[in-house]
Amino acid sequence: MRLLTIIAAEVRETWHRPGRLAGVLNPARVARSLRAKRVQWLASGAWTTGDDGVAVRRFTSYDDYVRVQQSKLQHLDLGAHEAQFRAVLKDRLAASGVVARGARVLCLGARLGGEVAAFRDLGAFAVGVDLNPGPDNPWVMFGDFQHLQFPDGVVDVAYSNSLDHAFDLSRMLAEVWRVLTADGRLVVEADPGVKDADAVAPDLWASQQWPTVDALAAQIVKGGFVLMARSSFAYPRGGTSLVFRKP
Repeated sequence: MRLLTIIAAEVRETWHRPGRLAGVLNPARVARSLRAKRVQWLASGAWTTGDDGVAVRRFTSYDDYVRVQQSKLQHLDLGAHEAQFRAVLKDRLAASGVVARGARVLCLGARLGGEVAAFRDLGAFAVGVDLNPGPDNPWVMFGDFQHLQFPDGVVDVAYSNSLDHAFDLSRMLAEVWRVLTADGRLVVEADPGVKDADAVAPDLWASQQWPTVDALAAQIVKGGFVLMARSSFAYPRGGTSLVFRKP
């Protein structure tokens, strides 16, 4: 049924824009289109909402979830964003005082590594993990933030702005708890929730969505963390920075 829906949408679009037929004669364009449609198909599962109001996208399997997450660099050009994000994040991390020189930092879902670079600019020993870090990435290694490859208690600060891309938020938080040192910090930069004034629609790669930032914070506190501070930020889009402590 989902496949028929996607095909029907393509037929309607082509009917209204006959010029799209020219793409059929371009093999590279057809290949890109097929890859995009496959990702749309894999990510077309229904959203279900729990008692806490957090909505979760249902995938047929964990492997399908991984395939969707790994497709991001095929469809988005993040180069300019990463450079600007590095500078902006460095300034707000410096203002927060959350990271000291020499701190061991792990960035989760770090893509091309703008956040890793920002932490290193402040003198931290930082590394990122991502399901698709791209080729020859000096900042980020392959890794799954729900199955971290690091030993217990070796990370001073964990950072992520990708909690909306977690397959299982509880599992991810448990892994962060495991690798953090005693009194370690978790820094979360969160998009607004669906009931917040500046909420944005979930993107193709999102698998979690919360009703409010407060609801997300409550989920993290439920995982054992203590909320220490919160502040607003404007880039890459309006959101809230939450700083938690592992007691």
